[in-house]
Amino acid sequence: VIQELRNPCEPSPCGANAVCKERNGAGSCVCLPEHIGNPYEGCRPECVINSDCPSNKACIRNKCLDPCPGTCGQNANCQVINHLPSCTCIPGYTGDPFRFCSIIVERKYFMLPMTLLR
Repeated sequence: VIQELRNPCEPSPCGANAVCKERNGAGSCVCLPEHIGNPYEGCRPECVINSDCPSNKACIRNKCLDPCPGTCGQNANCQVINHLPSCTCIPGYTGDPFRFCSIIVERKYFMLPMTLLR
C-alpha cells in the first residue's frame, strides 16, 4: 500500500495575514512580517490608527513610534501629547519651535538723571 504524501498546509490552518510552513510533516503558522497576533486566528499590524498606540506614541506606517524625531526646530524640545508632537523653545529662547528658537536678548535701558536733560 502506497501512502499519499499530504501537504499539512493545504488547506491552510492559518488565519488572516499568516503563512503556513511545513515542519517535520506538520503545518506551523507564523504571522507575516510587521504583523502581530495569533497566527491560527489572524494577525494584524501593530496599529492602524493612533488610538491603537499608547498616548506617547503615534501610528506611523502601522507601527507605534515616537513622532518627535525631525519635528522640532533648533533649540526646541519635543513632547508627545495625545499621540501628537508638541514643540517648545528651550528656556531662555524664543521663536517658532517648529522652525528655529533664538536666544532671548535682554535690552538694557539706562535712565538719565533729569538734571542732564535740562
